[in-house]
Amino acid sequence: MCDTFRTWSIGNPAAFRLIYGDGLPGFTPPEEVSKAARRGCMTVLDVVGGAWDHVPAETREDKTGWEDFQASLAEPARAQFPHLPPQALSLSLRIWGRMYGAVALEVFGYLAGQVNDPAELYRREVDAIVSLLGLSGE
Repeated sequence: MCDTFRTWSIGNPAAFRLIYGDGLPGFTPPEEVSKAARRGCMTVLDVVGGAWDHVPAETREDKTGWEDFQASLAEPARAQFPHLPPQALSLSLRIWGRMYGAVALEVFGYLAGQVNDPAELYRREVDAIVSLLGLSGE
């Protein structure tokens, strides 16, 4: 999933900027754009749900509650994944931040002249995500 996101983003920088970039003041993106962003979040939550039993206890037992999220995120998450606790959504956002952050740095050109191999930097972030899920080494 991470590699697909990076490959698509680098291959479609204008679409990445439209969906995930900072919009222009006063511009409201079409509903298709918002739906695409939500699908991405729900995809990450699906992966977290599949690995939930392996996630370290300190992550599974944090103090996050459903009230910590906006209804526009919590309601679809709860409807689509009623078996998952709010901590799973919190972890999904942390993972999304790692995925998005590394890709955004590359797409927006901030890594140019900084690192020789952006793909390797991203690979290390993916390894860290796998560790967050409690799946590394096995």
